[in-house]
Amino acid sequence: MDFIHRLDLRNLNLLLGGITLVVAAALFSYLLWPQFKAYRAAVESRDSLQSVVANDNKLMQTLGALRSEVRALRQSLHGDLAALPTNEMQGYIIGRLQGISWRNSVEFLGMQPRQGEPIEKFQEILFDIQLLGDYFDLYNWLRDASKELGFVVIKQYQMAPVNPESENTLLGVKMTMAVYRSGS
Repeated sequence: MDFIHRLDLRNLNLLLGGITLVVAAALFSYLLWPQFKAYRAAVESRDSLQSVVANDNKLMQTLGALRSEVRALRQSLHGDLAALPTNEMQGYIIGRLQGISWRNSVEFLGMQPRQGEPIEKFQEILFDIQLLGDYFDLYNWLRDASKELGFVVIKQYQMAPVNPESENTLLGVKMTMAVYRSGS
């Protein structure tokens, strides 16, 4: 206590200010600073979660768009044939080709299915088809068949006039159309 009485007022104020400053710094570093760091971490975590939620919505939209695109590509590749059992495929194809023929003024004379060669993971199914029609109608028929049946390959194609001596432009077509299915 003698020490305090010997100090003048200015030094006493400096000593008390220094002690107050040290106590304040200790309180700040041990009590307030951890709370401040916890608050900052919580704010960063909240911001991170909000960005995840926002990105999740964008991700779900992107995922939905990609699923739609996959469905469209599958439809483009296989048409409606992908979902059909093999034993129903012949009737389905006859019905579709008959409808395409009516729309394009082509006479659908007949179709004969036969088994093709296995190609890697796919089984080839061949259809021998006979048609009768005008050149441009036959062209439109082929285009519509490709759109409606998906990925089909015309393996053989023969076209000849029905009556070469007549001025009639009617053409007879014999073709072999191949459809590919995954599996055995």
